[in-house]
Amino acid sequence: MEDERELPDVVLPPSSPYRDVPEPIGLSITIPRGSSDPLICSEEGEIPRGTLFAWLLGKTVYVSVSHRGIFDTIFKGLPEKVLHNLAVAGEAYHDGYNLVSFGQDGTFSVRRGNVWGSLSNISKLSPKAVTPKSARLAVELATSRMARYGFSGLDFKSVGRVAQDLIMRHCRFQPRAPQEHTWMHLQAFKGARMEGVIFGTSNVYDYDIKSAFPSFVAELIGTRGMEWVVSTEVIAEARYAAVLCDIQVNERLIRGPIGVRYGERSLYFPVGYIPGVWISKPEVDLLMNNPYLGRIVKIHSGSWGVGGPGIKPFRRLLRSLYALRSKDEFLEGYLKLVMAALWGKFISTYVVVKDLGSGEGWTQASSTYNPVFGSHVTAAMRCDLYLRSVGFSVVGEFVDGLSTTKPVPDVSPNGRFGELIEKGQGVMTLFSDSVKASSWKNTEILELARGQRDQSHLELPMEYYHTIRSAHHMFGPSRINDYLGRRFTTTQSVRLGSSMRFMGNDPLRVGDFIDGIKQSYPPRAGEMRFFRFMRGV
Repeated sequence: MEDERELPDVVLPPSSPYRDVPEPIGLSITIPRGSSDPLICSEEGEIPRGTLFAWLLGKTVYVSVSHRGIFDTIFKGLPEKVLHNLAVAGEAYHDGYNLVSFGQDGTFSVRRGNVWGSLSNISKLSPKAVTPKSARLAVELATSRMARYGFSGLDFKSVGRVAQDLIMRHCRFQPRAPQEHTWMHLQAFKGARMEGVIFGTSNVYDYDIKSAFPSFVAELIGTRGMEWVVSTEVIAEARYAAVLCDIQVNERLIRGPIGVRYGERSLYFPVGYIPGVWISKPEVDLLMNNPYLGRIVKIHSGSWGVGGPGIKPFRRLLRSLYALRSKDEFLEGYLKLVMAALWGKFISTYVVVKDLGSGEGWTQASSTYNPVFGSHVTAAMRCDLYLRSVGFSVVGEFVDGLSTTKPVPDVSPNGRFGELIEKGQGVMTLFSDSVKASSWKNTEILELARGQRDQSHLELPMEYYHTIRSAHHMFGPSRINDYLGRRFTTTQSVRLGSSMRFMGNDPLRVGDFIDGIKQSYPPRAGEMRFFRFMRGV
């Protein structure tokens, strides 16, 4: 039923999680009006074009720009072959310099001989630090405040780097399960649920779990001293599980409780008989404890993590970060991202390119990679939200929250770490599984929709700058320099309705979603291929 995944090569942990972090230097990158060439300045003044790489050597430099495409203008004017290598492999050589570019927001390192330099985008830390001085001061302030609370020597080159440093320094290392078991838990990993149920306009109560991913990570049991067992029988006392099984889900349910992968990215929640599906321990418990939802018919193979001292190795760190986030206004938004990234370090991978012609390579992961933790956290969150919604008419479940037509009891507007909190209530319009508008969120979308009542798709305006990779992908290496630094406007075409549930064959219009509701129904496992064909996905 579900495609197999391959394990990545895991990078060995550093000999010491601590490193010397040099004094920060600030930089600014702006695109003057009417130009596509960047203006790059330090606190001393403009850095002439073509001299940036030499200037960076021996320095740790930070800049805050809102788009990765603006960051990538530092490469504008480089030869076509160099740009091709940076776009495909993230690494190139030019005039004796080794250039490495990586990261979602932009991180760049340059080396000549034994001298290194780096430039990192800190827009997640301080989006308003657009001058060289303010960028430097933002890093200095973050460094001093984190050190005051016991988190010293952090490198703010990226959110992921900070998250990894915090895990390695403040949590005892947790060994991965033997490779056979790690592979099974990788198969059981599925992302969060993003699924609309009642589309159109409804009166709703909108809820989120406060610090959802961090709160579930905090409850993870350490794997030190744990025994790993392969068994086709349910081991009730197991702390972790990855089980390949056939299940029967109650066909009368409006929402299936178990996610089924179709391909690498698509996740469906069908009803009826589902053969050959991987599930994690929270889902095993969900079915065993709630037989009205469904049952496990047969287990083909299973990995079970049993025993161990029961220590929760991440709880103290995450509770400390949450307390710091709650009382430090400057760090609040950044720490929210860092805490969420802690979970991502358990499951994220990246490709190391070995063939510049085809872009093929092998997959690697950081030393904190552990699919046992990664799969358990998302399964626990899906199951928790599902159980909270039983007995309620659910409009949709959106990663770490849900919307219902009636209030869920015992919910406060504030709440503590890991509790369900109310984000808003009133009229909400759900256009697709991921696009919604209400008086408390995305109000501008509803205004745009009212002018598109007769359209079969919702068109949302977008502004963007091409990155090296996007320009290379769309226009080829010879045109990258033409598109770097230019701002583009376009529209995002949102397909109306559900991408994973049936909504009938009637044509859909934007106005139908504004004026009323559109119900949807879960597929059966055997209908997913046909459903994807009909939807053109």
